[in-house]
Amino acid sequence: MAKIYHLKGNFHFPRGDVETCINYHEKSLTFAKKIADPELEASALGGLGDAAYAQGKMYSAYDYLRRCLQCCQTHGLQHIEAPNLFMLGTVRIYQNQFQQALEDTLRAIQLAQRVGHKRAEIVARLTVGWIYLDALRLTEAAEHVEAGIALAHEIGAQRFVPFLEESQARLAFYRREHVQAQTIIADALNKVETLRAESFIGPWLLGTQALVADDMAFGERRIARGQQLLAQGCIGHNYFRFHVAAMEFGIRHQRPDIIARHQESLAQFTKMEATPWSDFYINRAGLIVGAMQGEVVDDDRRQRLLNQGQESGLISALAALEDMSLDEA
Repeated sequence: MAKIYHLKGNFHFPRGDVETCINYHEKSLTFAKKIADPELEASALGGLGDAAYAQGKMYSAYDYLRRCLQCCQTHGLQHIEAPNLFMLGTVRIYQNQFQQALEDTLRAIQLAQRVGHKRAEIVARLTVGWIYLDALRLTEAAEHVEAGIALAHEIGAQRFVPFLEESQARLAFYRREHVQAQTIIADALNKVETLRAESFIGPWLLGTQALVADDMAFGERRIARGQQLLAQGCIGHNYFRFHVAAMEFGIRHQRPDIIARHQESLAQFTKMEATPWSDFYINRAGLIVGAMQGEVVDDDRRQRLLNQGQESGLISALAALEDMSLDEA
């Protein structure tokens, strides 16, 4: 029963059916404890970490994942540790623990290679790519994203390809290769529709498509579509990444109304369990909107945000703060 409920929980995770996912993993943990099986207990704890992540509750996810990994390390369960170590690194991103997140995910790649867990290696490389992209370490980001795509094709893990292509699109955008970025993200979204993975990663990719679009009207339509999907219920990372991408779109096109709207939406989503990552982008948006509307910039506040972004590896978010004229973020 512990195994069956764990598998059921995993099945409902990418569908965005969070309550069902939690229910099954809690039942799995109950049965695992009844028979005192550390492997099944670690699996159930990892599943509950995934479920909390799907709710956008990053600190709750952290607690479950730490318990899972402690159990893995105590009992030598490296095949379970590998797919949960990169998840711990992912959660650390939202805690602005840049260095620890990078160390966890790089170690997760090595561990996944050692135990032959290729799926875990793909997602660990994907996560490393996010960290390097935020830090504008583009060469290193490209290396891991390309390796992840090659491995996904090798083992037929097609669900991860559009996720990795989203990173490729942002990489091209940061390199000012806008047409390439637009082509890549459009192809990625076509794959998402084919895979019926809209609740898993749809809004995230739609936010990126809006960000890289040169046509403001097209970008607004993509944002509207993303909001429709969010209203239907999605995995938690979509709410974080979509609203930040929409704010970036507003900065790029000098639209304080869009920035303020998504600032509020992100604040509402995270009000039950705020994260340093979301707080950084919310506070940054407030300063930028004020500047766009002619308010005198509080330079001490701006400098605190710059320092926080530097320490957290969020280098891609600093240009708009460094140039408060905001002619082009």
